[in-house]
Amino acid sequence: MRPKTLTTDTGAMRVKVYEERSGRSRIFAFDQFPIASDIVLAMAEGFALSTGPGGTRRTLPSAVSLHSNLRRYAKYLSGHVAPPRALTSLRPSHLREIRLRSDKKGVDLIHSLRLVLRTNPDLPPEYRELLMAPIAQVHTPQKIAAYSSSEFRAIRRALRTTVRSTIERIRRVESELQSARSARASASTLSTRQIVLLAIADTGCIPRNARGESKYPNGASIARELMPSPLETASAALLLQSLTGQNIGTLLALTVNYQRADDQVSEDPLVLTRSYKPRRGRYLADMDVAFDSSDVWQDAPAQGRDALGQPAGVFQVVLEMCARTRSLAATDRLFCYFTHWRRATTEGGTGCRPLATLSQGGQISWTHLGESRKGVNSQRIRRSFISLRQRPVDHTVETMADTYLVREPTDLAESQTVVSAALADEVERIRTTSAVQLMTPQQVRLAGTDPEAVARELQIHVDTLRDLLSGQLDTVATACVSNSNSPYSPPGTACTASFLLCLGCPNSIAEPRHVPVLQTLERRLEARREEETLDTWRQRYGLAYEQTTDILRMLSPASSEPDSSNTTDDRAKIIDQLLDGKLELR
Repeated sequence: MRPKTLTTDTGAMRVKVYEERSGRSRIFAFDQFPIASDIVLAMAEGFALSTGPGGTRRTLPSAVSLHSNLRRYAKYLSGHVAPPRALTSLRPSHLREIRLRSDKKGVDLIHSLRLVLRTNPDLPPEYRELLMAPIAQVHTPQKIAAYSSSEFRAIRRALRTTVRSTIERIRRVESELQSARSARASASTLSTRQIVLLAIADTGCIPRNARGESKYPNGASIARELMPSPLETASAALLLQSLTGQNIGTLLALTVNYQRADDQVSEDPLVLTRSYKPRRGRYLADMDVAFDSSDVWQDAPAQGRDALGQPAGVFQVVLEMCARTRSLAATDRLFCYFTHWRRATTEGGTGCRPLATLSQGGQISWTHLGESRKGVNSQRIRRSFISLRQRPVDHTVETMADTYLVREPTDLAESQTVVSAALADEVERIRTTSAVQLMTPQQVRLAGTDPEAVARELQIHVDTLRDLLSGQLDTVATACVSNSNSPYSPPGTACTASFLLCLGCPNSIAEPRHVPVLQTLERRLEARREEETLDTWRQRYGLAYEQTTDILRMLSPASSEPDSSNTTDDRAKIIDQLLDGKLELR
């Protein structure tokens, strides 16, 4: 049976929301909405369905956002020119202005109204149609950019320093605490510090008098020595993020329920645990996370038992660092902190809490190039990791390219440089390995007196050179010197490729005698461009045309005068047959 979370019988309209993972709860009031009661009831019922079992708003922050949007819409309706007096009085005019704004707040408001009102049967049809009509998404400019590699390195160094000093301090005070426990067990006289230390360790609170004031002036400082502060816990979370690239929300959802995949003796630590990512949807939100012992950035050698340059090492340090705060908060969350402020000690009588948000990230100090800076952004940390590592983190390669790298100005410029260099290398490779060889007029003349020298230059046999110059090896526009060694056919067999491919074949040789037929081929290809669509022409003849003009440009200008002999006319007929496909093997 579905639990009842909506309360209306006491005159107050309230919805109690339970967070799915943590079990925390919060009550959301609807009775102060300044609109008709049946509209408020419809909102409250839809809100209860959306935040209850099977709903899509399963965390307290998402419920707060939904409630805030509904309250904002209620205020908008109350100030409307024609405020609705009942749910059935809602009209398209009560939505049109919000849709026309086309801003992010308006889009979020429309989505919230869809979520809570779409199943209500009493909603007027014309209002429902406009509510559910497609709405363009608002794309805000990307303002989050990755840190530079040197900035990222400086941040990691500062985070490691904070975490290392924190764990060393906590170990020192824990040893002092054990001594105090031994002294209490033996009925020895305890110092004021030991008394305070024991009280804080047992309750998680600073000893206070009846007026709520601390009984000891140094109570807060002793508590901060024993347990990590919000800032120190946030530093540990950011350090783990800088080594894994995970979303900070995924890391903050980690628990101490983990498995070791190594033998815990001779093998490097490998920690397997689970986390939660609501944005992936109901059935994919639970995810497995592995922390290995790879030194990701190779800038943090292990010191003693603490390997703060390895994800598994940081995980183990945080297990120990937050062990007491976790126990006092009665939670299994990995990241837990202590605060001495009384407003944070109302729940359960302890100042220990799981780290739910990274609000302390703005207080973290670090130094870059001698300049002191303040604040670390978890989104920028994730972008920096993906940008520098060039691999996806719990998302697809397409998401990495389209969502992260393409929006990163530095990555885009570097990628364009890499692609440009790769294309230039490929063009050069094609030119040097697959281009038609050219015979200059000087080589033709020298072949009459020293054919062996010319054959060596062309890397062909002397007999092949004689056949070439006599025209016995001509194809259509060039000559082929190795018909049985074609890149388009199996080795040792006759080439069956189109004669147009001879224009880019390494077995082809063009000499001044071929210039007239190449000029004719160029003119025929230009004529075909007028007869067909540009896309079709490019697909069929674009490459051949570029190769033909390239060969003509590289041959000696002195040999590029048109030939008006009958041989050219005969070749023109052959060229037309080639372009018509009549010379292809069927």
